[in-house]
Parts: sequence; structure tokens; C-alpha cells
Amino acid sequence: MEGKNQKDATMTPLSAVVEAFEEMAKLLKSRKEDQQLRLDTFCEACSLVSVFFGCLGLAFKFAESEYLSKIRDLEEGSKTYNTLQDIINADVENKREAASRAYQQVWAQYHRWSVRTAVAAGMCTLPAREKLLVKLKETDSSAEKKMRRYISAADTLIEYIDSRYLSKNISLDW
Repeated sequence: MEGKNQKDATMTPLSAVVEAFEEMAKLLKSRKEDQQLRLDTFCEACSLVSVFFGCLGLAFKFAESEYLSKIRDLEEGSKTYNTLQDIINADVENKREAASRAYQQVWAQYHRWSVRTAVAAGMCTLPAREKLLVKLKETDSSAEKKMRRYISAADTLIEYIDSRYLSKNISLDW
């Protein structure tokens, strides 16, 4: 246990994200078709990503707030639903897809504009690459290696989530 605490104390934020996502990817790759990803595990790994918003500067505070709100909703859901599949099933039963589609048809165009505008403004305040790496406690080389690992692990998770929605005949527009 002491060795793990020492490792955690020296781990950079990017390392923590990469390891959490790789662990989930490894779990998903090793599982049989009927085994599922625990919602609390998914939430814990996703919550680690929020550190990046702070590194991007004040202009991305809105994105961090929205992201953390979604994570809190999922964490709250994990008190009722054990797995990601369980919460997707509940979404289907609650007709959230219909509500989501109605939102997309009526309001999303306005929300997208505001988000696009905020992102465009935020791009002007992004820290330089070197400053971002310092904030993340990474070098060019270490960040590149870890991001490649993260992307690989995230691909596995995205495929898993896609398959859960597609198994319910819910199309994803991403």
C-alpha cells in the first residue's frame, strides 16, 4: 500500500488519466460480451480529465463546469445504477432519446452557437504549449507518449459506449 501511495504522489495528472483509461480499456478487452463496465469506475476515470480544463485557462471554465456537471450526474446515477449499460437502459426506458431529439430540433442550434463562440474566445487565451506542459508537469516526449496511450485506451471506451447505444438502436451523432 505504501508503494502505491508513493506512486500516486509522484504521478502527473496526465499519467493518472492515462492509467485510469488504460485500466478500463484492459478491463473491457478482457471481458466477455455479457460483462459490463461499472459506472463508478467510469466516473472516477472521467473525473480525472477535469484537471486539463484548469490548464487551458479561465476561458474554458464554462467547459469544465459543464463537464463536471455531467460527471456529477453520472456519479449520482451510480448510486442507483451499477453499470454503464444499466444507466443506458434507464435512459431508453425514460424516453430520454425522444427528449434529446426534441432538444436537438428546437434548441441545440442556439446552444451550439454559444458554445462555439465561447470556444472561439477561449482559443485566444490558451496557454502556449510550453506553459501547458509545465502546468501538466510533462515534457514534450512524455506528453506525446502518454497522449498516444490515452487515445488508444479512449478508443476502446468509445467503441464500448457506442456498442451499448447501438444495441438499443440509438444512433449517435458524433
